[in-house]
Amino acid sequence: MPTPIDETSIVAYYSFMRTAQLLLLFYALSVAKLSTEPNYIWPMKLTPELTSKFCDYRSGHFHGGLDIRTRGRVGFRVYAIDDGYIYRAVTSFRGYGKAIYLKLHDGRIAVYGHLYDYMEPIEARIFAAQMKADKYFQDIYFTPGEYPVKKGDLVAYSGESGSGAPHLHFELRSPDNNPLNPLLAGLDIIDRDKPEFHHLAIKYFGQDYLPEGSFENYEQVEIIPVKGSAGGEYSIADTIILDRPMTLAVSGGDRINGPGFLYGFYGLRLFVDDSLLFEMRSDSLSFSTTGQLNYIRDFDMISLFGSKQKTDNDAHIFYRLYIPPFSRQYFWAGFEKNGGVIEPTGNLGKIRRADVVAFDEAGNEAQIRFYLKEPELDFLAPARLQCSRRNDKLYFIFETPIRPKSKALEYRNSAIEEFKPLTSMMTSIVISPATGDHYIDTVKAAIPKASRAYRLRYLDGDGRTSPWLYFEEKTLASDFWVGGSPDLLRVEYNSESSPDHPRIHIRSDNLEYSEMMKTVGPSLFQSEFRDRRLAGPIWVGIESADSIVFDTALALYAAMPGYAGEAISPDSTLRIQFDRSSAYNQAYIFPSEARRESTPFGPAIIYDIRPASMLFNSPVKFIFDTGRLGLTGPKAGVYGMSSNDGKWNFIVGIDGARLEAKGIGLGKVAILIDNEPPVIKSIRPGGTISSAAPLLSCTIDDNLSGLALDGGLSMKIDGQWVPAEYDIDTGKFAYKIKNTLKSGKHTIELTASDNQGNSVTKQSIFSVTGRKK
Repeated sequence: MPTPIDETSIVAYYSFMRTAQLLLLFYALSVAKLSTEPNYIWPMKLTPELTSKFCDYRSGHFHGGLDIRTRGRVGFRVYAIDDGYIYRAVTSFRGYGKAIYLKLHDGRIAVYGHLYDYMEPIEARIFAAQMKADKYFQDIYFTPGEYPVKKGDLVAYSGESGSGAPHLHFELRSPDNNPLNPLLAGLDIIDRDKPEFHHLAIKYFGQDYLPEGSFENYEQVEIIPVKGSAGGEYSIADTIILDRPMTLAVSGGDRINGPGFLYGFYGLRLFVDDSLLFEMRSDSLSFSTTGQLNYIRDFDMISLFGSKQKTDNDAHIFYRLYIPPFSRQYFWAGFEKNGGVIEPTGNLGKIRRADVVAFDEAGNEAQIRFYLKEPELDFLAPARLQCSRRNDKLYFIFETPIRPKSKALEYRNSAIEEFKPLTSMMTSIVISPATGDHYIDTVKAAIPKASRAYRLRYLDGDGRTSPWLYFEEKTLASDFWVGGSPDLLRVEYNSESSPDHPRIHIRSDNLEYSEMMKTVGPSLFQSEFRDRRLAGPIWVGIESADSIVFDTALALYAAMPGYAGEAISPDSTLRIQFDRSSAYNQAYIFPSEARRESTPFGPAIIYDIRPASMLFNSPVKFIFDTGRLGLTGPKAGVYGMSSNDGKWNFIVGIDGARLEAKGIGLGKVAILIDNEPPVIKSIRPGGTISSAAPLLSCTIDDNLSGLALDGGLSMKIDGQWVPAEYDIDTGKFAYKIKNTLKSGKHTIELTASDNQGNSVTKQSIFSVTGRKK
């Protein structure tokens, strides 16, 4: 047990709070809590400083409590926040590490995580259970009469067990075990800072955007930086053209008293012309739905920033300002499933005011105000539009019923950038000189070929504006791409040899389509189909100059809420099965065939499964045909690529001839062989030492499948197993001798196994010369 830290030498917390209450009485009155709230105390006698708040983003789940800073140190006393009893204690290498659970007199549950040590009786119970079972992990429940506590009683010491640097993780849960926001349930903190906004994201949809409820079939996305002031008033640089249904998302967050830690938003509201379209409040969570994190937050937007930003940083998490279908969360009760969708009224030139309001638990508010304008001109003819490239010159040719007075051409190099003006020239030629109507307009810009997006609009002599038309230029590995869902099948074809609009043909057993493809970029053409009969095997052909220039056979596998089904890779080596409750929304799933590649870990079999951003409510099953793949031996395993850092994460190993895995997302999946055991090094102590109660330690690491933390690590001293602790962040495996060792030689024996069953054992001998602790 560490020497307890004297908190009063750092800050006289209670004296400070009494003074603060007098100085900030006017503030306290403005955010007064209901008289029915419990009178809890903070779990440590430190000025509360939070490194993370309730409902912040974590990889795979919402943060269920508060992370309280301990300034890089362990050993602060931790106290009962109210009367009750200790009813559970857990010790683990994962998650909260060492944790205790208090059942409070009002029925709520207080959870303390990442502890260094428990109060002495609990520590003794845990140690005895570990030694009896030769197992570090323990989960022990106690009866009400065993360990009663009063408010302010010492219950533990802060630490860094489990994951993360030294801090105290604190949760408050309802009697039925649902996490509650502690800042709204009895714990106060002085907070004068307003929330802040960083970006506004806009998703544009087609007119038939939501026949059954899929928000992933958007046509374009635009991410706009916001500009703000210290007063919490934000704006954007331009008026948004509202010519199609759209949804919004925002990034940013909240701070408490200074520029330090940035937390997630507590609450958000969306108003259009003073009508409330959407509201979110992070008051409580349910463990049954916390896995919806990446669905509730905007995973597409997070993925766009993922290669450049750390996704656990709340500054780059996008909060949807609309409710996706099949989401089950407590914090937006009362709104319909499509709440937050903004639709045009059909009134040309109509201007509407939009306000996004962020607010925190203390009542501080910030606001983005911007304007939406429906276009005054609606007669661009995209079907007659051409877009082409000649060397470093880009040409857009379109038809208008009037002579444009001016135009705006803009570009961006990636989806996370703002559109920027592009210098261009425009010429207009009248088609019917006698009547003076219909013009062929050509816009020319000098810009080298690259993967980027463009948008174009024009204005007439009265300053009236058309909608934006969007284009993409792609450097594709393939000339053909298909994606979407039963709501919207989207096909793209890239061909520099097709100067005119090619025609697409689609055939299946029960239908046939044929239409001209529209231009969506230089040499890039697209068609969209909305027909739920498009499923199973289909044939797609592209016709140009009266001949078929491309054709392929493919299969459309639809995943939809309420339907069970499966998707099969083209080479039949992978089957993806999903049940009726799996899908949040609907999409076609496209598994690639098995691709054999070399990786830093050796040969791999890799599948790309689109759409990579598709998430599931319940796990889907991946079944691999080991015979067709030629897999033999016990060391093959399934790995998924993290969207966070691009690393391969072990999912499951082969079981005999069966290789099946479960997951809640798609993307890159690999089969890798792991024959390498973990590495044990830096064993301490060594040689001759004077201390008879030394710290025994080493570092253990594994380069592929990862350590088997549930029973795969073992430390023995002179043949006796001891409950050594493993730090998953540093790889340190350590145990402090409790009873002094005798003088003479002693043997440390260390064993480590990975998730594929590879194991290593090492021994080290040291000598003790005295009895000094």
